[in-house]
Amino acid sequence: MSIADGTDQFLEHGGARLRWRLDAGARTPEGPPLVLIHGWALSLDYWDPVAPQLAARRGLLRYDRRGFGATQGPYDPALACDDLLALLDAAGIDRACLVGMSQGARVALNEQRLHDVVLDLTCGLAAVQRDERRAGLVAREQAQVADRGAAQ
Repeated sequence: MSIADGTDQFLEHGGARLRWRLDAGARTPEGPPLVLIHGWALSLDYWDPVAPQLAARRGLLRYDRRGFGATQGPYDPALACDDLLALLDAAGIDRACLVGMSQGARVALNEQRLHDVVLDLTCGLAAVQRDERRAGLVAREQAQVADRGAAQ
């Protein structure tokens, strides 16, 4: 699949036609790409004011959730994480930081549905990595929470 930087792409998945956009970002990114997930009644365009600044440092994947924007298909929260995983695969992204606004954050933090990725909750972002390090990351997060509690 050829992906044009910064242009709308469409993915047929699970009975929907998902609109998404990939901004390749900096030549030397400062970390994994960001996946920007919009809230209720919005679209990937919600992120337009900040996308250029973010893309200057990291790659970006933005998409219209089911039932919103130019995505065709009924709203179905049960498929939100499946859609996200399909888009990550289509974009060739195996590690990303999820940034969710409002209901978009629910998608980013729905660990039970994202059983084959790891959610690393740091600085309000959920870093996603597909590998076998789940237990180590969970232990690290628990230690960070404990350290924050001890420091207070």
